[in-house]
Amino acid sequence: MMIADYRLSQWYSRSKILLIYVPLFNFLFFSLAMSNLGVYSLGLAMGLSLHMWSSALICLLFAKFLEVFTQIDSDSVKMFISKYCLCATVGGTTSFILLNSFDLPLVPEPLSARTPMGPVMFSYVEVLLFAALKYILQQQQQHMELNANYKEAQFRALKAQLNPHMLFNSLNLISSEIEHNPANASLLLDELSELLRGVLRSSNQLLLPLAQEIELTRHYLVIQKMRFEERLEYELNIAPDCLQVQVPGLMLQPFIENCIVHGFASKKEPGVIQVDIAQEDKCLHVTVKDNGIGFNTQGKVYGHGVGIVRDTLELLYGSRHQLEIESQPGLGTSIEIQLPVNPVNPVAGGSD
Repeated sequence: MMIADYRLSQWYSRSKILLIYVPLFNFLFFSLAMSNLGVYSLGLAMGLSLHMWSSALICLLFAKFLEVFTQIDSDSVKMFISKYCLCATVGGTTSFILLNSFDLPLVPEPLSARTPMGPVMFSYVEVLLFAALKYILQQQQQHMELNANYKEAQFRALKAQLNPHMLFNSLNLISSEIEHNPANASLLLDELSELLRGVLRSSNQLLLPLAQEIELTRHYLVIQKMRFEERLEYELNIAPDCLQVQVPGLMLQPFIENCIVHGFASKKEPGVIQVDIAQEDKCLHVTVKDNGIGFNTQGKVYGHGVGIVRDTLELLYGSRHQLEIESQPGLGTSIEIQLPVNPVNPVAGGSD
Protein backbone atom coordinates (compact mmCIF):
# COMPACT_ATOMS: atom_id res chain seq x y z
CA MET A 1 0.00 0.00 0.00
CA MET A 2 2.82 2.39 0.88
CA ILE A 3 4.62 1.60 -2.41
CA ALA A 4 1.42 2.32 -4.35
CA ASP A 5 0.94 5.62 -2.50
CA TYR A 6 4.55 6.57 -3.19
CA ARG A 7 4.20 5.81 -6.90
CA LEU A 8 0.95 7.75 -7.05
CA SER A 9 2.52 10.77 -5.30
CA GLN A 10 5.20 10.92 -7.99
CA TRP A 11 2.52 11.88 -10.51
CA TYR A 12 1.51 15.04 -8.67
CA SER A 13 4.79 16.17 -7.11
CA ARG A 14 5.74 19.85 -7.32
CA SER A 15 8.47 19.22 -9.89
CA LYS A 16 6.12 17.21 -12.12
CA ILE A 17 3.53 20.01 -11.99
CA LEU A 18 6.08 22.67 -12.91
CA LEU A 19 7.99 20.72 -15.56
CA ILE A 20 5.23 18.68 -17.25
CA TYR A 21 1.66 19.60 -16.42
CA VAL A 22 1.94 23.39 -16.59
CA PRO A 23 3.62 23.44 -20.06
CA LEU A 24 1.22 20.76 -21.32
CA PHE A 25 -1.82 22.64 -20.04
CA ASN A 26 -0.59 25.90 -21.54
CA PHE A 27 0.05 24.25 -24.93
CA LEU A 28 -3.41 22.68 -25.03
CA PHE A 29 -5.05 25.91 -23.87
CA PHE A 30 -3.38 28.10 -26.51
CA SER A 31 -3.92 25.50 -29.24
CA LEU A 32 -7.64 25.35 -28.47
CA ALA A 33 -7.96 29.13 -28.15
CA MET A 34 -6.16 29.83 -31.46
CA SER A 35 -8.13 27.13 -33.24
CA ASN A 36 -11.38 28.79 -32.18
CA LEU A 37 -10.05 32.16 -33.38
CA GLY A 38 -8.85 30.68 -36.69
CA VAL A 39 -5.20 31.70 -36.17
CA TYR A 40 -3.74 28.34 -35.11
CA SER A 41 -0.01 27.91 -35.46
CA LEU A 42 2.03 25.11 -33.90
CA GLY A 43 5.07 27.36 -33.50
CA LEU A 44 2.99 30.10 -31.91
CA ALA A 45 1.31 27.66 -29.48
CA MET A 46 4.71 26.30 -28.46
CA GLY A 47 6.18 29.80 -28.17
CA LEU A 48 3.36 31.05 -25.95
CA SER A 49 3.51 27.89 -23.82
CA LEU A 50 7.26 28.33 -23.36
CA HIS A 51 6.71 31.98 -22.49
CA MET A 52 4.14 31.13 -19.81
CA TRP A 53 6.35 28.42 -18.35
CA SER A 54 9.51 30.54 -18.26
CA SER A 55 7.54 33.48 -16.81
CA ALA A 56 6.38 31.32 -13.90
CA LEU A 57 9.88 29.93 -13.38
CA ILE A 58 11.51 33.38 -13.37
CA CYS A 59 8.78 34.66 -11.05
CA LEU A 60 9.38 31.86 -8.53
CA LEU A 61 13.16 32.35 -8.67
CA PHE A 62 12.79 36.10 -8.16
CA ALA A 63 10.37 35.51 -5.26
CA LYS A 64 12.89 33.16 -3.65
CA PHE A 65 15.59 35.81 -4.15
CA LEU A 66 13.43 38.40 -2.35
CA GLU A 67 12.76 36.02 0.53
CA VAL A 68 16.46 35.23 1.01
CA PHE A 69 18.02 38.66 0.49
CA THR A 70 15.33 41.05 1.75
CA GLN A 71 13.22 41.44 4.87
CA ILE A 72 9.83 41.38 3.09
CA ASP A 73 7.21 40.00 5.46
CA SER A 74 5.12 37.57 3.40
CA ASP A 75 2.84 36.92 6.39
CA SER A 76 1.10 40.20 5.54
CA VAL A 77 -1.56 39.82 2.83
CA LYS A 78 -0.69 43.19 1.29
CA MET A 79 3.02 42.39 1.19
CA PHE A 80 2.35 38.95 -0.28
CA ILE A 81 0.20 40.43 -3.07
CA SER A 82 2.69 43.25 -3.72
CA LYS A 83 5.61 40.83 -3.84
CA TYR A 84 4.00 38.52 -6.37
CA CYS A 85 2.70 41.38 -8.50
CA LEU A 86 6.30 42.57 -8.74
CA CYS A 87 7.58 39.04 -9.39
CA ALA A 88 4.94 38.40 -12.07
CA THR A 89 5.84 41.66 -13.82
CA VAL A 90 9.55 40.86 -13.75
CA GLY A 91 8.95 37.24 -14.85
CA GLY A 92 6.60 38.07 -17.72
CA THR A 93 8.67 40.96 -19.08
CA THR A 94 12.01 39.15 -18.76
CA SER A 95 10.65 36.02 -20.43
CA PHE A 96 9.17 38.01 -23.32
CA ILE A 97 12.43 39.89 -23.93
CA LEU A 98 14.51 36.68 -23.82
CA LEU A 99 12.25 34.66 -26.10
CA ASN A 100 11.74 37.59 -28.45
CA SER A 101 15.51 37.88 -28.85
CA PHE A 102 15.51 34.31 -30.23
CA ASP A 103 12.77 35.26 -32.73
CA LEU A 104 10.30 32.80 -31.24
CA PRO A 105 6.71 33.52 -32.35
CA LEU A 106 4.78 35.05 -29.45
CA VAL A 107 2.19 37.15 -31.33
CA PRO A 108 -0.08 36.07 -34.25
CA GLU A 109 1.08 37.30 -37.67
CA PRO A 110 -1.64 39.98 -38.07
CA LEU A 111 -0.18 41.53 -34.90
CA SER A 112 3.42 41.33 -36.00
CA ALA A 113 4.25 44.63 -34.28
CA ARG A 114 5.21 42.26 -31.48
CA THR A 115 3.72 44.27 -28.67
CA PRO A 116 4.47 42.45 -25.43
CA MET A 117 1.18 43.38 -23.76
CA GLY A 118 -0.84 40.30 -24.77
CA PRO A 119 1.66 37.57 -23.84
CA VAL A 120 2.87 39.44 -20.79
CA MET A 121 -0.69 39.90 -19.50
CA PHE A 122 -1.43 36.19 -20.08
CA SER A 123 1.63 35.20 -18.08
CA TYR A 124 0.86 37.85 -15.45
CA VAL A 125 -2.62 36.47 -14.82
CA GLU A 126 -1.47 32.85 -14.72
CA VAL A 127 1.41 33.52 -12.36
CA LEU A 128 -0.84 35.51 -10.01
CA LEU A 129 -3.36 32.65 -10.01
CA PHE A 130 -0.58 30.26 -8.97
CA ALA A 131 0.55 32.77 -6.32
CA ALA A 132 -3.00 33.05 -4.96
CA LEU A 133 -3.27 29.25 -4.81
CA LYS A 134 0.10 29.08 -3.04
CA TYR A 135 -1.03 31.68 -0.50
CA ILE A 136 -4.28 29.83 0.23
CA LEU A 137 -2.43 26.53 0.73
CA GLN A 138 0.21 28.26 2.86
CA GLN A 139 -2.44 29.82 5.11
CA GLN A 140 -4.26 26.51 5.47
CA GLN A 141 -1.02 24.79 6.43
CA GLN A 142 -0.19 27.51 8.97
CA HIS A 143 -3.67 27.28 10.49
CA MET A 144 -3.35 23.51 10.78
CA GLU A 145 0.09 23.78 12.39
CA LEU A 146 -1.14 26.54 14.68
CA ASN A 147 -4.10 24.49 15.85
CA ALA A 148 -1.86 21.45 16.37
CA ASN A 149 0.63 23.49 18.39
CA TYR A 150 -2.17 25.08 20.40
CA LYS A 151 -3.70 21.73 21.28
CA GLU A 152 -0.28 20.46 22.33
CA ALA A 153 0.38 23.64 24.33
CA GLN A 154 -2.92 23.14 26.15
CA PHE A 155 -1.96 19.59 27.01
CA ARG A 156 1.54 20.61 28.11
CA ALA A 157 0.23 23.44 30.29
CA LEU A 158 -2.42 21.26 31.91
CA LYS A 159 0.13 18.52 32.49
CA ALA A 160 2.71 20.94 33.94
CA GLN A 161 0.29 22.84 36.16
CA LEU A 162 -2.13 20.11 37.12
CA ASN A 163 -0.15 16.91 36.77
CA PRO A 164 -0.75 14.30 39.49
CA HIS A 165 2.56 15.08 41.19
CA MET A 166 1.81 18.77 41.64
CA LEU A 167 -1.83 18.17 42.47
CA PHE A 168 -0.83 15.52 45.01
CA ASN A 169 1.67 17.90 46.66
CA SER A 170 -0.87 20.72 46.72
CA LEU A 171 -3.54 18.50 48.28
CA ASN A 172 -0.99 17.20 50.80
CA LEU A 173 -0.14 20.79 51.70
CA ILE A 174 -3.82 21.59 52.12
CA SER A 175 -4.27 18.52 54.31
CA SER A 176 -1.32 19.44 56.55
CA GLU A 177 -2.48 23.05 56.86
CA ILE A 178 -6.12 22.29 57.68
CA GLU A 179 -5.42 21.37 61.32
CA HIS A 180 -2.72 23.92 62.15
CA ASN A 181 -3.48 26.79 59.78
CA PRO A 182 -7.01 26.57 58.37
CA ALA A 183 -6.79 30.05 56.82
CA ASN A 184 -3.69 29.07 54.85
CA ALA A 185 -5.32 25.83 53.70
CA SER A 186 -8.40 27.73 52.58
CA LEU A 187 -6.25 30.19 50.63
CA LEU A 188 -4.33 27.41 48.92
CA LEU A 189 -7.57 25.61 48.03
CA ASP A 190 -8.98 28.84 46.59
CA GLU A 191 -5.87 29.42 44.48
CA LEU A 192 -5.90 25.86 43.17
CA SER A 193 -9.60 26.16 42.31
CA GLU A 194 -9.06 29.49 40.54
CA LEU A 195 -6.15 28.06 38.58
CA LEU A 196 -8.25 25.10 37.47
CA ARG A 197 -11.17 27.35 36.57
CA GLY A 198 -8.97 29.82 34.66
CA VAL A 199 -7.17 27.16 32.63
CA LEU A 200 -10.44 25.46 31.69
CA ARG A 201 -12.06 28.79 30.83
CA SER A 202 -9.24 29.76 28.49
CA SER A 203 -8.75 26.28 27.04
CA ASN A 204 -10.55 27.17 23.77
CA GLN A 205 -8.79 30.54 23.32
CA LEU A 206 -5.54 31.09 21.51
CA LEU A 207 -5.30 34.83 22.22
CA LEU A 208 -6.48 36.33 25.48
CA PRO A 209 -6.01 39.67 27.26
CA LEU A 210 -2.69 39.97 29.08
CA ALA A 211 -4.62 40.59 32.31
CA GLN A 212 -6.09 37.09 32.05
CA GLU A 213 -2.69 35.54 31.30
CA ILE A 214 -1.15 37.34 34.30
CA GLU A 215 -3.99 36.15 36.54
CA LEU A 216 -3.27 32.52 35.62
CA THR A 217 0.45 33.10 36.19
CA ARG A 218 -0.27 34.70 39.57
CA HIS A 219 -2.36 31.72 40.74
CA TYR A 220 0.42 29.35 39.67
CA LEU A 221 3.08 31.39 41.50
CA VAL A 222 0.99 31.69 44.68
CA ILE A 223 0.65 27.91 44.85
CA GLN A 224 4.38 27.45 44.28
CA LYS A 225 5.14 30.10 46.90
CA MET A 226 2.98 28.33 49.46
CA ARG A 227 4.76 25.07 48.67
CA PHE A 228 8.33 26.41 48.84
CA GLU A 229 7.64 29.20 51.37
CA GLU A 230 10.76 31.36 51.96
CA ARG A 231 12.72 29.51 49.26
CA LEU A 232 10.74 31.30 46.53
CA GLU A 233 10.03 34.98 45.93
CA TYR A 234 8.41 36.57 42.88
CA GLU A 235 7.58 40.03 41.57
CA LEU A 236 5.16 40.99 38.79
CA ASN A 237 5.57 44.47 37.30
CA ILE A 238 2.89 45.01 34.64
CA ALA A 239 2.24 48.41 33.05
CA PRO A 240 -1.49 49.24 33.17
CA ASP A 241 -1.66 50.06 29.43
CA CYS A 242 -0.62 46.47 28.64
CA LEU A 243 -3.45 44.66 30.39
CA GLN A 244 -5.82 44.55 27.41
CA VAL A 245 -3.18 43.61 24.83
CA GLN A 246 -3.96 40.25 23.24
CA VAL A 247 -1.26 37.62 23.82
CA PRO A 248 -1.00 33.86 23.21
CA GLY A 249 -2.58 31.90 26.02
CA LEU A 250 -0.26 30.20 28.53
CA MET A 251 2.77 31.96 27.03
CA LEU A 252 4.56 32.63 30.34
CA GLN A 253 3.96 29.34 32.13
CA PRO A 254 6.78 27.24 30.52
CA PHE A 255 9.36 29.91 31.39
CA ILE A 256 8.09 30.27 34.97
CA GLU A 257 8.13 26.50 35.35
CA ASN A 258 11.72 26.31 34.07
CA CYS A 259 12.79 28.94 36.62
CA ILE A 260 11.38 26.84 39.47
CA VAL A 261 12.21 23.33 38.28
CA HIS A 262 15.66 23.95 36.77
CA GLY A 263 16.86 27.35 37.97
CA PHE A 264 16.30 26.70 41.67
CA ALA A 265 16.62 22.90 41.78
CA SER A 266 20.06 22.86 43.46
CA LYS A 267 20.14 26.42 44.77
CA LYS A 268 20.39 26.92 48.53
CA GLU A 269 19.56 30.62 48.59
CA PRO A 270 15.98 31.80 47.96
CA GLY A 271 14.99 31.87 44.32
CA VAL A 272 13.61 35.10 42.90
CA ILE A 273 11.49 35.39 39.74
CA GLN A 274 10.80 38.82 38.28
CA VAL A 275 8.35 39.44 35.43
CA ASP A 276 8.36 42.91 33.79
CA ILE A 277 5.93 43.82 31.01
CA ALA A 278 5.74 47.24 29.35
CA GLN A 279 4.61 48.72 26.05
CA GLU A 280 6.83 50.87 23.83
CA ASP A 281 6.69 51.83 20.13
CA LYS A 282 3.62 49.62 19.54
CA CYS A 283 5.56 46.66 20.91
CA LEU A 284 4.94 44.58 24.03
CA HIS A 285 8.19 43.96 25.93
CA VAL A 286 8.11 40.94 28.25
CA THR A 287 11.04 40.05 30.51
CA VAL A 288 11.26 37.03 32.81
CA LYS A 289 14.36 36.95 35.04
CA ASP A 290 15.54 34.62 37.77
CA ASN A 291 18.59 34.38 40.03
CA GLY A 292 18.90 30.64 39.48
CA ILE A 293 21.94 28.52 38.72
CA GLY A 294 21.94 29.54 35.05
CA PHE A 295 23.40 27.52 32.18
CA ASN A 296 25.61 27.74 29.12
CA THR A 297 23.44 28.73 26.14
CA GLN A 298 25.93 27.35 23.59
CA GLY A 299 24.38 24.23 22.10
CA LYS A 300 21.59 24.26 24.69
CA VAL A 301 18.57 22.13 23.79
CA TYR A 302 15.49 23.69 25.32
CA GLY A 303 12.50 21.80 26.63
CA HIS A 304 9.40 20.92 24.68
CA GLY A 305 7.30 23.64 26.33
CA VAL A 306 9.72 26.41 25.30
CA GLY A 307 9.82 24.95 21.78
CA ILE A 308 6.04 25.08 21.51
CA VAL A 309 5.99 28.72 22.64
CA ARG A 310 8.71 29.56 20.11
CA ASP A 311 6.84 27.80 17.27
CA THR A 312 3.52 29.41 18.23
CA LEU A 313 5.03 32.92 18.26
CA GLU A 314 6.62 32.25 14.87
CA LEU A 315 3.31 31.14 13.39
CA LEU A 316 1.36 34.02 14.93
CA TYR A 317 3.75 36.89 14.34
CA GLY A 318 6.37 35.72 11.81
CA SER A 319 9.33 38.09 11.71
CA ARG A 320 7.49 40.65 13.84
CA HIS A 321 8.42 39.02 17.14
CA GLN A 322 11.62 38.35 19.06
CA LEU A 323 12.43 35.70 21.64
CA GLU A 324 15.87 35.75 23.23
CA ILE A 325 17.17 33.62 26.10
CA GLU A 326 20.32 34.74 27.88
CA SER A 327 21.95 32.85 30.72
CA GLN A 328 25.32 32.28 32.37
CA PRO A 329 26.25 29.64 34.96
CA GLY A 330 25.80 31.13 38.41
CA LEU A 331 24.25 34.37 37.14
CA GLY A 332 20.67 33.34 36.44
CA THR A 333 18.57 33.47 33.28
CA SER A 334 16.76 36.23 31.39
CA ILE A 335 14.04 35.69 28.77
CA GLU A 336 13.16 38.64 26.51
CA ILE A 337 10.01 38.54 24.37
CA GLN A 338 8.84 41.30 22.03
CA LEU A 339 5.42 41.11 20.39
CA PRO A 340 3.57 43.58 18.15
CA VAL A 341 0.64 45.24 19.89
CA ASN A 342 -1.41 45.27 16.66
CA PRO A 343 -3.93 42.41 16.82
CA VAL A 344 -3.47 39.30 14.74
CA ASN A 345 -6.24 37.02 13.51
CA PRO A 346 -5.17 33.39 13.85
CA VAL A 347 -7.59 30.52 13.90
CA ALA A 348 -8.14 29.64 17.53
CA GLY A 349 -8.37 26.01 18.46
CA GLY A 350 -11.86 24.85 19.23
CA SER A 351 -13.11 22.84 22.08
CA ASP A 352 -12.70 19.13 21.91
